[in-house]
Parts: sequence; C-alpha cells; structure tokens
Amino acid sequence: MAETNLKAVSQVGSFPTVSPTVRITDASELAKVAVKGASSTNLATQLAAITPGHSTMRGTVLIGSVRPGEWLYIGPLDAVAAAVADLDLAGHTAVTDVTHARSAVRITGSSAADLLARCCSLDFADAMFPDEATATGSVASVRCDIVRNDLEMENSYLLVFDRSYSEYLTRILNELVQEFAG
Repeated sequence: MAETNLKAVSQVGSFPTVSPTVRITDASELAKVAVKGASSTNLATQLAAITPGHSTMRGTVLIGSVRPGEWLYIGPLDAVAAAVADLDLAGHTAVTDVTHARSAVRITGSSAADLLARCCSLDFADAMFPDEATATGSVASVRCDIVRNDLEMENSYLLVFDRSYSEYLTRILNELVQEFAG
C-alpha cells in the first residue's frame, strides 16, 4: 500500500454560461494521478478490467485507461489518495501525482459532442465514443486525454491537458461555445 499526499489546485479560467445546450466548467480542482504498470505486475491484474479506451467510476473516482499499462485517476483529493493507496505497487510500477501539472475542463450538454467536433478530429458520435470511452486527441492543437463521463443522463466529456495550455484552451473553448448561444 502506498501513501499519497495530494494537494488542491486553483482554477485555471472562467467559462460564462451562454448556451442552454452546452456548458463548460473548470474541473482543475480534481486530483489527477497517473498510474503505470507493466503487464506482468499485480497492478495490471488489479486494473485489467479497465482496458485501453475505457473508463469506470469507483465511488467518486473516475479511472480511465488512457494507454496500455497506464491509467488516470481523477476525482476528489481524499478519494483518489485512498484509491491509489489500495493498489498493489509491487514490481515495475509508478504512481505520479499530476494534479499541478495538468488542468481539466468538463464539457456537458446535448451539444457537447458538436462543440468538440469543431476543434478535435475524433468522432464523438454515441456509437463511436459512448459513455465511459477514453481517448487521447488534439483539441484545438492541444494534446488532451478525453474521458466521456456522462452526468445525470447528459453527455459530458472531461478533458485533461498540460496546465501550460490552460489560458489558450480556455480562450478557444469560450470562443467556440459562443456558436451555441441561444
């Protein structure tokens, strides 16, 4: 069992509500921890059910398999710390707190996929990118880990990206959401 000390981060930008069909919110306050493990480790066995391209909720923690042998834990600080502490980290494994290095925004609403289609080449149709899907893609030329995590029966996408792009991506998303203003 590992002990992880996580700290909260400040917001990276503001997103005014201008559309009834799509909302963007800053989710940077969530803890973000990258967990890696070789396929021969107990860690890989523990997380084998979460395959690349998929995610799952365990309590309040979202766990996405963003690449083979790599999972991203996202959620409230204490919950992520507890979830990571329960992992078997014997062997060739690594746990890295990326909370301060990565920002996150959530795009929610019936037009969320349409907004993302304007700045990302991935296909966000329900059949191609259903709830709990994960992918890495370029959103407005910024590499993002994208997790579809529907909330209250509404399409919702969590984008996690390098913090250095926060101001730029905030500006681009604010410009794009204007197209959906009612």
